[in-house]
Amino acid sequence: NTGGLDAFGYSWTDSNTPGDQVVFNWVDISGTGTDTSLSGDDSSTGAIDIGFAFDFYGNSYSYAYVSTNGLLNFGSSSSDFGNAPIPSTNSPNLLVVPYWDDLYVDSYSGGVYYQTLGVSPNQQFVVEWYQITELGDSQEMTFEVILNETGEIWIQYLALTGETGDSATVGIENSDGTVGSEYSYNDPVLTDGLAIMWDLGPIAFWPSQSDAGYPGDVLDYWLTIQNNRNVSDLFDFSSMSTYGWSLAICDEFGTPLGDSDADTYPDTGILAAGAAMSI
Repeated sequence: NTGGLDAFGYSWTDSNTPGDQVVFNWVDISGTGTDTSLSGDDSSTGAIDIGFAFDFYGNSYSYAYVSTNGLLNFGSSSSDFGNAPIPSTNSPNLLVVPYWDDLYVDSYSGGVYYQTLGVSPNQQFVVEWYQITELGDSQEMTFEVILNETGEIWIQYLALTGETGDSATVGIENSDGTVGSEYSYNDPVLTDGLAIMWDLGPIAFWPSQSDAGYPGDVLDYWLTIQNNRNVSDLFDFSSMSTYGWSLAICDEFGTPLGDSDADTYPDTGILAAGAAMSI
C-alpha cells in the first residue's frame, strides 16, 4: 500500500506493495548496539548522537531522543504515553513514531538500543525496541526505526506477538504539528515482517503561511523550494489570487524569476540534486 502524502511532500510505501520497492530486511542491533538503559515505564533518553546530519521537514538534526513509549524525537525529549493522531499541534511534535503507546521495558528481558552503521553518504542510524510490552501486558514486541543519511525513514516490525497497533500511532510529524504523514492511528494493521518507508516526492515546498492586509498593502510571503530528485532539474511556478491580489514571484533578492525554459511560467532555473532556494 501507499499513502499519507503530506503538505511537505513525505508519503509512505509499505512492504504490502507489489514489487520490490519496499522489502522487509531486519537490521538486528540487539547484540551490537549501545544500550540506552531505558527501563520501566514512561522514561526517555538525553540527546543521542545520530552520527550524521539527518534532514527532516526542511531542517537538519544531529541528535535524537528516544523513549520507552515508542517515540523518536528531534529537538527535545518526550516520554508521553498518550498517543495522538498525526498531525496534531499538541506536543510532542517533531517525531518519528514506530509504535506510540503506553509501553514498558523490562530490563531483564528487553531493552532499547541504538547504533550508527555504514559509511557516508549511506550511513544508517538504527533504534531497536527489543522485546518490550504494552504496560500491564505480557506480549513481547520487537520493532525498529532506521534513519538513512539519504533521507528515507524506515520502520520495521520483527515480532509483535499478536499486537496489531489497535491502541498505537505510527507516523512522522513536523516541528509544530501542522504537517505529518500518518500510517495508522488506533488501527489494527501492523503485522510481523511489515516494513514501512517514508520518503519525499520530487519537490519539497515549505512553510505553510497565512497573512492579511488592507488594500494597497504589500505583503511578503517567504518560501523555500527543494529539489529532492537525485538529478538536476528545474521547477515551474504558477499562482492564483481568489481576491484579485497582484502577485510577483521573486528570488530572495526581490528579482522576479525568469522563464529559463520558455514555457511561459517563471521557474527556479536549474537546481542541483538536493539543492534548495528561497523565493
